[in-house]
Amino acid sequence: MRSWGWGMRVSASVAAVAASVLATGCAAADPAPGNPVCGFWYAIGQTPTTEQIDSVAKSVSIVVLNAWDTDARARLKADNPAATALVYKDMSSTRNYAGAVTAGKDDAKLPSGVGYVAAPQSWFATGADGARIQWKQYPGHWQMAVWSPGYRTAWVNAVSGEVAADGWDGVLADNDLSTLSVYSPELLRGTRTHAATDARLTSGLTSLVNAAGTELQSKGKLFVPNIASARLGDPRWNSHSRFGGAMAEFFTSAEGKTAQLGDFTSAAVAPGNGEYRLLITQADNDAERETGYATAALVSTPKTCWTSAQNGDYKAVPDTKYTSLPLGAATGQASAAADGVWQRTFSGGRVVVNPTGKPAAVAVGPGEHRPDGSAPPMTLPARTGWVLLG
Repeated sequence: MRSWGWGMRVSASVAAVAASVLATGCAAADPAPGNPVCGFWYAIGQTPTTEQIDSVAKSVSIVVLNAWDTDARARLKADNPAATALVYKDMSSTRNYAGAVTAGKDDAKLPSGVGYVAAPQSWFATGADGARIQWKQYPGHWQMAVWSPGYRTAWVNAVSGEVAADGWDGVLADNDLSTLSVYSPELLRGTRTHAATDARLTSGLTSLVNAAGTELQSKGKLFVPNIASARLGDPRWNSHSRFGGAMAEFFTSAEGKTAQLGDFTSAAVAPGNGEYRLLITQADNDAERETGYATAALVSTPKTCWTSAQNGDYKAVPDTKYTSLPLGAATGQASAAADGVWQRTFSGGRVVVNPTGKPAAVAVGPGEHRPDGSAPPMTLPARTGWVLLG
């Protein structure tokens, strides 16, 4: 995360993702015409300019903005009334850096649900020594006692009230964590093992998701958590996504940023029941972006939306190159060949994904071409995906 917060990286192979898709049958869903994956803008790095909004508003279906960006949301809606606008709120922390606290007072619009100054001591998580737990990598971010009924009630009331008052379509709830260790090595006071610390944390977050999701859903609003460590078909993703969807922030991202794409990692997605699947590929180059998009198309359902970012930098407007391609609607399910390469066909082409550690031969049909118009080579590199049009 940066000062605005983001989820954690987890491992899961593309083969496992696709196999789960087949097992649940969601790959047979009928995506919208034009492109099976909708455009997504995670615009939390800075307030978007008018020029930025105008340049991409009609190319994205869903946008996440900070709570203070109501003017940007109004501009977005003017350009694209059908766009869905979610407000960013962190579930797991409160903040006291400049911009969250000013002159000893919580700012009016916060990246969290509860202000640092307003929160009583009992709402802060504490370590074995009784001191508050500050996230190691991110000064000014403080772990909250998400299992506290008082914190939970205050978070739900504040966030649902703000969403209704300011006219948001719903909430992107960041840091639906599976372990405290991603941000702090400490044990929660009263626990003796990391497993016990994490059990308390995840149980509290599940209760918070259920309370916030139920409240917002009753108001006709979406509640979309950024779920860490959940995989396709896993009960936690299925449960936490049922109030409007969920986000995977490291979809097909490499564990280590090297010249070659490493093992596929994916906080993967669950069977589609009408929820949003918001997928972000952390990509350093176009090959990684194409791989991320191809895999998103492979597992897509009607509300699968995708974007790419570079090492968690969310200041730039999204590159809509791939979500604007005329790939068309799905004409079949995802399937795997004997060599481990997966593919899925669409009315305007197909995607092929090689999650294995070895290059694989790909038969190229007459007229098939890459998005740039070039003819594809006959060999698909290891841990790479392609989009083939035609």
